Parts: sequence; structure tokens; C-alpha cells
Amino acid sequence: MSRHGKVSLCDLPAIPGTHNSLCRNAKAWYNVGWAWARTQNLSMKQQLEAGVRYLDVRICSDGGDEEEGLLVSHFFVSSCSLCGLLSELAAFLVEHPGEFVLLYLRKDWDRQMEAVPELCRVLRESGIHWAAFPKAGLATPVQQLRGSVALICPEYEAKGALPPVWPLSVFSALCDIWQCESREEATLKLDQYLAKGFCRHPQHFVGFIIDGHFPPLPPSVTAPSMNEHVMAQLTTRRRVGLCVVDFIDEDICKALVELNDNGVTSNK
Repeated sequence: MSRHGKVSLCDLPAIPGTHNSLCRNAKAWYNVGWAWARTQNLSMKQQLEAGVRYLDVRICSDGGDEEEGLLVSHFFVSSCSLCGLLSELAAFLVEHPGEFVLLYLRKDWDRQMEAVPELCRVLRESGIHWAAFPKAGLATPVQQLRGSVALICPEYEAKGALPPVWPLSVFSALCDIWQCESREEATLKLDQYLAKGFCRHPQHFVGFIIDGHFPPLPPSVTAPSMNEHVMAQLTTRRRVGLCVVDFIDEDICKALVELNDNGVTSNK
């Protein structure tokens, strides 16, 4: 993204993202249910280095001890702590000061999250520069956000001294491909959404979030075929907006980065 500093957020042809971004390894190695909770193969560092700029993170307060603090979870607890996540994110931005990251942080669906003061403290003490939502909204040039993280944390926005947060409404126009019963249903929904085309909007992102899980099979089995369809779409589209998937790999990231590069160049 740093190569396109003068381009506004709402004019970026592609923003790579991951669904349940940090659910790679389980906290307990013997957790047989983790096969249905795992959603990524790449570590956060690998994702960021490959070009991912949107992270979807669910947390809970009932999965570890006091020393571990808040943990990332997806029904089951992962091996990643919120402190560890923020530390890696801060290190990435120090190494790549021209970049920015969108972080959607929320309570995991069926877990407890009662440590709001702890959440606020961890965020404030992370060393991360949290970007306030700009007056120009998503019409803001990327370079004005460099070196920072845009935090979307709607559940706790009014409950504590959080850093600056962005409104949840920035995601209001996304196509959320969730609870589809089959790959066929999911691909049809995606194709219909993309066929409509996109209008530039300074207050919300366009794009899609794909939950690649089609029961009873685990996401690791079903998501790759969904990602193949996404890859096919990338060859025929000039713009996809925010593209959030399970089990992202370097090929998808490369295709999205190239789409971004080519689209920005063609619009100059």
C-alpha cells in the first residue's frame, strides 16, 4: 500500500484481508475440535509480509490464566494472545512505516469477554499509533494513515477508554458470504455481488468477506476450493475492494497486490 500513498482508501482496487486471522494453532495440542475452528495456515507476520492489510480478530477472557491475558479464539482458544498479536503488529509497522493495517477486534461468539479494562490497557500500552477516523472518511489518502492501525471495536467503544476507533458502518456495504450451505450457493452469491460493479463511496468499503466453511467438512477442506473461485474472479476484475478469505495463501495475496498495482496505475 505504501507505493500508492496518494490514492484514497475508497479508490484502492484491492485490500487483502483474512477471516479469523490468527486462528492457526490451538492452545491445546489435543483439541480435536480445532480442525473446525482453524481458518489460516500463515502466521500473522507471514500474512502481513504477503500484503494482508485487514485482520479479523476475535478474543475472549475465559481461555487462559492471568499471565496469558486475553486470547484469540474461534469457538476454541488459539495459541495467540492479544498482547503477542499487538507486539507483532507494532514491530511490522516499525519495519514498514509506510504501511497501515485495519484491525477488526471483537468478542468471540460463544466465549466470555469481561476484561474490558484489561483490553483498554493492553491497547493503550501496545506502542501502536491508532489512527482516528479522518474527517474525509475513506476518501483520505493512504499516506495520511501510514505507520498506523485503524481500530474497529464496536462492542467496547462506549465501555472504556479505548484508543480512537473507526465506526462499524465502514463495513456496512460488504457482501458477507456466511452461513451458505454449499460452495455453489456461496459462489453464486459472490458472483452476483461482483456483477453489480462498485460505486466509489467515502464512508464505507466495498468488497466481500468469505467464510469458507461448509459443514460438515472443516474449513481446511472446503475453503481452498472457494479460494480457487476467488482467484478466477481476480483474472477478470479490475476491482474487488476489501477481499477477506479463510486460508489465504501467497498466490491470492500476490494476485490482489497486482490487481491493486495495475488498477491504481490504470486510473492515473
